Formats: sequence, C-alpha cells, structure tokens
Amino acid sequence: SPILDPTIARTCMNAWLIHEIRLIRPKLLIAFGEELYQLLRAYITDPSPAPIKLSASSDKSIPDAESWFVENGPLMVNLDRIKYSLVPIRHPGNSSRLPKTSSVKDHRYEYYQRARVQLINLIRIDGSN
Repeated sequence: SPILDPTIARTCMNAWLIHEIRLIRPKLLIAFGEELYQLLRAYITDPSPAPIKLSASSDKSIPDAESWFVENGPLMVNLDRIKYSLVPIRHPGNSSRLPKTSSVKDHRYEYYQRARVQLINLIRIDGSN
C-alpha cells in the first residue's frame, strides 16, 4: 500500500524528522502530500486551529493545499519555540492527474501552478538572506 501505517509514520517522524528539523533549522518546510501535512499538523500554531485536511476531496470546491497557500501564505510550525514556515503542496507526481482546464468548481490546476510560482519566489527571497 502506498499509504504509510500511521503508527510507523509517527514513530519515524518523532524519531528522525522532528529531530532533523531541530538540528538543521531550515528557513522553510515543504510538505508534499496529505500524509506529511497530517503528521506536522500537531505543530502548526498559525492558523489556529490548523485546517483539518488540505487534500482534494470528492467536492472539488473545497480548498486544497495549493489554494490555501496561494490565498493565505505559509502555515507556521512551532518546534521548541522556533517558528518555521510550512508550505503544504501537492506532490509533483500527482499534478499530472489534475484537469488542465478550470471549471466552475475545479480550479486545482490553476492553484497548483500559482502555488509553484509563489513557492519558488518564497525560496528565492529566503535564499537571498
């Protein structure tokens, strides 16, 4: 199954990922996909409460990760009183399944493209400091 067992995922995250973030102290965290977003959700301090889910659902009018990021900017994660910007975004491999034309209810591809540009600009700004 491509879906990680939640117990194993939390164990790995707490044993390695959170520890690595604390050691490296990156300027920006990028969460590719709903699973990683769900693991980091407990550490999100802004907005409060964090969105319960940021993946596409059967109702395509519900915002997903890209529309959230485009409209609101990065989420804020707090680890040991250090804040990190978190950008949740669709895994690039999953973008090929998005319809290339927007409909009245489905603007996911447009938001995906806009989010990519916004993320690249954010990386450029953070990288210049």
